[in-house]
Amino acid sequence: MLRTGYGQILSGFAVLLLTGFLTSAAMADAPQVTPIDGTSPLNGNPCTGAPGSGVLLIDGVYRFDPTFGYTLAIHGSYSFTPDDPSQPSYDGLFNLVSAAEYRSGQNADGRVLLHINATGTDGSRLELNQIVFGTTAPFTFGEGRCTIR
Repeated sequence: MLRTGYGQILSGFAVLLLTGFLTSAAMADAPQVTPIDGTSPLNGNPCTGAPGSGVLLIDGVYRFDPTFGYTLAIHGSYSFTPDDPSQPSYDGLFNLVSAAEYRSGQNADGRVLLHINATGTDGSRLELNQIVFGTTAPFTFGEGRCTIR
């Protein structure tokens, strides 16, 4: 199960990207490529829900074509530090891929996929896989999986 804001991040990406896509489709007359970098704060362990602070350090690219759609590919590092020092911290990598296909003046079919793979200070492995898909809005969460081994 996906916990503590990770679903909101994915849903936020989906809303932002599809809304941006439809706006871009109305305004752009040529393909565009935009580099993306920055950070995204996270709250809690995505598998256990344990409180703490996390961050995604983001690097990627957004490609938009007004006749086709968009793609977004970002990757970077993931870290989580629990509030409880007896629980493990995690460091690793993440990938997020999103795409939408333009269908008509107000609609786009889109999907967002998130994968996190991190190692805990206790040697455990955290792995998260989640998908969001939809047509403009509302969005549907596919079955997600988050495991610690």
